Amino acid sequence: MALKKIHKVLIAAGAALVFMLIALILIVSIFSARTLSVAFYRVPENVMSALKSQIESNYNGKVSFIELEGSVGKVTELASSYNMVITWNGARADALSKNAKELPANLYNSMPTSLSRAGLRGEKYVYLPLLYDHEAAFYERTASKKNGLPIPETLSRLESNVESAADYSFPLFCAGKNNDHFFAFVSAVTESVVGGSGYKKLCAELAKSKDISSLMNMELSKDSAGVVVSFADALDLIRQWQNEGIIPAAWYNLPENDLISLMQYKYTYGTFMPLSYYRTLPMQIANGYESYRFPPFEARDDRALVAPAVVLFMNKTNKKYTQLAKILVSADIQEQLSNVTQLTPVSSRAGTFDILADDARFYAASAVAGPVTTLQEAAFISEDDIAVFAAQIREYLQLGQIGTVTEIKMNSNE
Repeated sequence: MALKKIHKVLIAAGAALVFMLIALILIVSIFSARTLSVAFYRVPENVMSALKSQIESNYNGKVSFIELEGSVGKVTELASSYNMVITWNGARADALSKNAKELPANLYNSMPTSLSRAGLRGEKYVYLPLLYDHEAAFYERTASKKNGLPIPETLSRLESNVESAADYSFPLFCAGKNNDHFFAFVSAVTESVVGGSGYKKLCAELAKSKDISSLMNMELSKDSAGVVVSFADALDLIRQWQNEGIIPAAWYNLPENDLISLMQYKYTYGTFMPLSYYRTLPMQIANGYESYRFPPFEARDDRALVAPAVVLFMNKTNKKYTQLAKILVSADIQEQLSNVTQLTPVSSRAGTFDILADDARFYAASAVAGPVTTLQEAAFISEDDIAVFAAQIREYLQLGQIGTVTEIKMNSNE
């Protein structure tokens, strides 16, 4: 009898334990379902902080955040386990968003059509643009008064201005040792020469090809005279400027400290850098320069704006997540985000941090081909591939040919 009682007690205890485990699993499942998980990847600290604050304030439920670190190959699986992922647009975002859900079309109603194109992956809208940077041209503010130099609307006008800017030690300057500055300038010149559709074609081919040298003379577009233009034409224009002293011959190896010094003493007429970097300059230096879009080789309708976007994608969707996304791109929240990050909002009705952010939105909205990211971000996933690509372009700018740099290893997992 005693054994039977013990047996019954054990059965009851086991059943109770199973019940408790089931209940615990249900509780965890319910908690997980109610918790929005958000992952950030390669997002600047100030932007991440601003977005975290808005998400926590506007989501009706618990939120968990994580900052993913490492190569795309190392974080892809982990990223897919989060409800939302926020990162820069480009090849790495495409690699991370293989399981991303298509987003409702009404999320894009608050932004100009051109700006919404950063939401496309192929033919589907899977990315929601949240903020834009701008690879801009900055001109010394008193140049128009001192030398009667109008803001250049074309590259020929820019070159004409340079000829008149005799009192500047360096007519044009870019701190190209920093790859962000280097690719900002090279990308802007390339888009200027080949146009928006040609630029997108080059990005697509770079992502597929293992032989960069074979792409140098590939037809990307034609100019108004019907002459074929290529990536080599864009780089040759920079080489011409180097040879003529318009830009320092070795600009691609010069550091940011040189840029800051030249701007401080107004020794350069035009400089090129991301708007996000310009925001880090001391105010007394930054205020001496004003920003405009990089001028085209010739007046044309087919233009893009080199303006990388911070985007959001969802691996899981529901009404609450969609409502939060809609709030994040609303005019009020976009104005707050712009004021904190000093970047460009996507909402057409949002206030902006200043005229530079407002102008960048106008340039992007008026670009027929829309905003695009930089060449390396559009085409490459691996930091190793980007480093080799940068070395190959620097080699071409120095020697006029590519040949001694190791071939790019495409699709590397680092």
